[in-house]
Order: sequence, then C-alpha cells, then structure tokens
Amino acid sequence: MSHSSVSARDLLRAMQFPRLVPVIKKVFEIHNSKLGKMMVICEWDDNTKTRATCAPDDTYDVEVGIAVCIRKKFLPEKQFKYLMKKKVSTLFH
Repeated sequence: MSHSSVSARDLLRAMQFPRLVPVIKKVFEIHNSKLGKMMVICEWDDNTKTRATCAPDDTYDVEVGIAVCIRKKFLPEKQFKYLMKKKVSTLFH
C-alpha cells in the first residue's frame, strides 16, 4: 500500500476556501475642478464601492482617502460615531 504525500498548501488550494474579508480591486481618484471636489472611490472584490470626499479646507491625500474607504467598509458610520464618542468621553473623565 503506497501513500502519496500532499502538502498542506496543496490541500488548502484544492479546497478553495472563500475569502472572508473583501479586498480592494480598484482605486479611483476624482478631481472635479468645477465643483472643487476631490475624492477617492474604492471598488471592492464583492462588487461594492466606498467613497471618501475631501472637504474644501482639507489637504487632499490619496492614502488618507483609501484609509477612510476601508474604515467605512468595515465600520459603519453609526458605530464609528459611537466609538469616537465613547473614546472622547473617557479622555475627559
């Protein structure tokens, strides 16, 4: 009786586990000089998009825009505001 050797990597590759966390597929930078808006749009591999818009008085930075898109994807606005309020209130007590 012979046994064939199969590595863990080959086994995992053959099983094709689904990805649990979406990954950014494309990043778009939009500069609209007429409206004075600059934004970053991240397209995810689950076919959703998140958008980060730069305020008129802020300095545009694409890395910050991508970070904001990631935060919006994984932490909705309501939860983000709750956490920020909770964190700020602990700083002043």
